[in-house]
Amino acid sequence: MITALPNIVMIPLLAGLRKRDVRHRSVGPAFDDPMPDMLPSPSATALRAPPRASAHAGVQWGTIALFFAAAIMPIMLIQAMGAWLPTLFVRDRGILPAQAAMLLGAITLFTAPAGQLAGGWLMTRFASWHRHVPAIILVSLIATLLPLAALVWAPGLAGAGVGVAIANLTLGIASFCGLFGVQMLSPVSARITINGIFFALVTLVGVGIGPLLTGALATFAHSGPATIGAGTMSPAGALGTALFTTGVIASCVCAMAVGAVRYRYRQHCAA
Repeated sequence: MITALPNIVMIPLLAGLRKRDVRHRSVGPAFDDPMPDMLPSPSATALRAPPRASAHAGVQWGTIALFFAAAIMPIMLIQAMGAWLPTLFVRDRGILPAQAAMLLGAITLFTAPAGQLAGGWLMTRFASWHRHVPAIILVSLIATLLPLAALVWAPGLAGAGVGVAIANLTLGIASFCGLFGVQMLSPVSARITINGIFFALVTLVGVGIGPLLTGALATFAHSGPATIGAGTMSPAGALGTALFTTGVIASCVCAMAVGAVRYRYRQHCAA
């Protein structure tokens, strides 16, 4: 209910902005026809006619699909961490659920936006890095594995908290660069469609598969066949291992996608 309150305030303000924008357009200068009584020539009609080219002309769907695969992997890990870290801290660190929620919420409140702001600052400050966005996503995701290991296996609560903070920073940079790269690859005429597909895949893969994969891996590690070394871990150990494994899987998928799309992406930026 609290999170709905800003929407109650913003919706009338946005509606007012829309009305003012429409009024501004309605009083704008009309097309100046120097000879209004004469019929327009065919050439003039052709100049005034809207372009008939398809909105999706020039969209490199293969390149976009590969980039989607790279850009969604950091979000998949973010969602897995968000779903399972409170449970991990309760089981492994011996704190109450409310304490785990307040600790992780406070850390994330400051470090996750800081990571995205850092990504925006990097893309603004270093324009030459725009060609290397896929590599930046991959490096940031791989860099998350070290703090992820710390938050899972660090002996103290402080070390785990630092691991969460650093992981939020690196994943924030990776997720921002992913969305930035989607805009770089999207022609203006097709940007709405491409962004819609991207956000749908984020929901399907990032929000859906991330927590599900971690839970399935944890269940298998805790109660799987002992003949292959599984089935002997405690619930906390199994969950931590599963979360780290999810990060490794996300990094491997991202690496394969980046390897396939990097050259195409750089060609697109150079065009």
